[in-house]
Order: sequence, then structure tokens, then C-alpha cells
Amino acid sequence: MRIRVASHTWAVVLAASVLAGCGIHSQASSTSAHQASQSAKSSITIADGQVFKLPVPTSFDVGRPVSVADTQLGILYILPPHWLSAQNPWQLWLAPATGASDISRDSVLVAQWHFVHQTLSIADVTQNVALIVASPTPGIVSNAALWSVNLETGSVAKLHTWNPSQLSGPPFVSGRGVAAWWNPGTATATTLNLVSGARQTLVGVASAQALSFTNGGLAINGTPVALPFLKPYNHTLPKGYQWAYPAGALNPIVAVPKSWIIRSFIGQNSIGITASNPNQPSQHMVASLDACVACFSPANNTGVSGPDSPLLGVPVGTKFVWLSDHAVAYTLPGSANATEYKLQVTEPNGGVVDASVTLPASLKREATTILNSLWWP
Repeated sequence: MRIRVASHTWAVVLAASVLAGCGIHSQASSTSAHQASQSAKSSITIADGQVFKLPVPTSFDVGRPVSVADTQLGILYILPPHWLSAQNPWQLWLAPATGASDISRDSVLVAQWHFVHQTLSIADVTQNVALIVASPTPGIVSNAALWSVNLETGSVAKLHTWNPSQLSGPPFVSGRGVAAWWNPGTATATTLNLVSGARQTLVGVASAQALSFTNGGLAINGTPVALPFLKPYNHTLPKGYQWAYPAGALNPIVAVPKSWIIRSFIGQNSIGITASNPNQPSQHMVASLDACVACFSPANNTGVSGPDSPLLGVPVGTKFVWLSDHAVAYTLPGSANATEYKLQVTEPNGGVVDASVTLPASLKREATTILNSLWWP
């Protein structure tokens, strides 16, 4: 099942802290992170449709975070200095999801940074470009910086710097292979196509909070902006279908057959709709927008940090398909009369979009039409 399937491979983020820096070295290598961590006595468990483990050396400082991102290429993670040896810098590794359950065995070194008094983490991965934030450690006065690492070519670039003491968070947003950041002290923002290098300056951006990623495109104060290299999604209502609006929502969430009965619901952190075939109540769908941030983040004391990954909503062992930077689709086991088709999305700005359609296998095309109509990032 497709739904705006990109022609490129992609990733959804499972981790993001704020970071900063100087001096980087990109290095493609077959060196295994496992070689220097064989004395590990514990492991970090990473779930992304399967269960993977990352060995933790006995000397691991729990105060140094490990940033992890689920991507279609595999599991991307950053190890802090001294993880492998006393001389190691910050290192970005990529482990194929088809490899050993101990992901360090097959990991490839992508890049490394020789930073002092700085912390690195993965802010996003879009169209196989990782965005890395480097920020000063507490008590250090220094600028923060945004870096890009192309996971296919190995190219590394510093994109933007800012004074973290003047901002409540990183002044950028990203998605669909594009990054945009506010230029402090101005009313402008810079947009960058991370793959082609094309840039455009936007005016009328008074703060970092004015930027957002909405409906698959960039927005300023909630108003969509069309760029030469990025346009918001154009939603088309399928013939014979109706738009379903959650209570109080300005935009619909999904399209369902005209004959279906729609009901809205409001949860503790979410709004959504249920819809069902009045002649066959077992044929139904549920779609929700959940504002809860970090609902699926690992809850442990291993030092793994970050926002949601859609893969953490996928039952372990279930086959799934990446649809975009932040979305996966999968089918749960069922019968000829009741098969459940699922779509899980993490919003770039925080929150989760979830949709589930239950229909007979013979109506898979109808289920696909419903999920294809979903308004998701």
C-alpha cells in the first residue's frame, strides 16, 4: 500500500536533543562499533518493528546521551566520546536493520566530530540526510550549530549557527528533504533543499516559532508557503467519498465512503473520528490526531533520548513499508472478512497521526483509498 511514497529512502526520528560545534570529519568505514565494545555488560534495546540491542561499555557515562533515529536505510545513532576508547570523538554510525540483533556488529561509521564541551544528537533524517545539532554543554558559553550529513554520499556541511541563550530551542524546522531556519535579529528565514543545495530567503518571519511544517509543506504563522522545491500537499476528494472532520477542526482528517456514518471523539490528548458502514458495522475506520509528544519514546535509564518514531507503534515482527520521512504503513493479521490496514505518522512538529481501516481482504482497494486520503505530513 502506498501513500505519497517518495522515490528516495527515508527516516523517522527517534531521538533529538539540542547540540553545537566545530571541526568535523566524514568517514565511510567498515569498522564495527562492536570491536571496541565486546566487554559490554548491558545493552540498550531499540524497537523498530524488530528488537535490536546496542552494547553499553562498562565505562559508559550515563550522563552522555545516545541519540537514535529509525530510517529506511537502518538504525542511525551517535555515540559520545569515550564510548569506544578514551580517544574517540563523537561518532555517527549506521546499522542495517537486516543485520544482527546486536546492531554494533554491522554498523558503518558515517562521520565523526572532534568537539570539546559540546553535545551532539540527531534532530531529523529526511531523504537520507541527517540533521545533527551540536550544543554547548551546561556552563559553556558557545554557539549552537546545525549540521547536515548525507547518508548516501557522506558529504557533511555546517548549515546554521545561533546563540542558544537567546532561544528556547533550535530555530529550524525540516521535512521532505528541506530545512528552514530563522535568522536571529532579522525578519527572514533561509530555506534549503538538502539534496540539491537550492536556497531561498523568506521575509516576514519574526521568530523561530513562526516557522512550522504543515500539510507536507513549510508555513509561516500557519500560512502555507510554496517554494520552487517544496509545495504543500494538494488533497483531492475521491469520487463517491466525503471528508471527515474531527470536532472543531478546520481541516478534514480523512475521506470515507459517502454512505458511512461519521462520529467525532475527543480524548485526553487527541481528537479524531470513527466511521462505519451502516449496513456492515464490522467495516469501519478510526483516525486520530494525538498531541502527545514522546508518547513512544524509550522509558529507561540507558541515556537514549528523543521524540517519537512511527516504528514504535508497529508490533514487533510486523512487516511495514516506509511512506515518507515520518510515516509507515502495515497490515495486521486478520481473516478474509476482517483485515486491519494501519498507517502511523509522527508529526515533524510533535504529535502522532494514526489511522486504521478494517475491511475484508476483497476491499483492500477501498482501504487503500481511505488511507491515501489521510492528511498527514
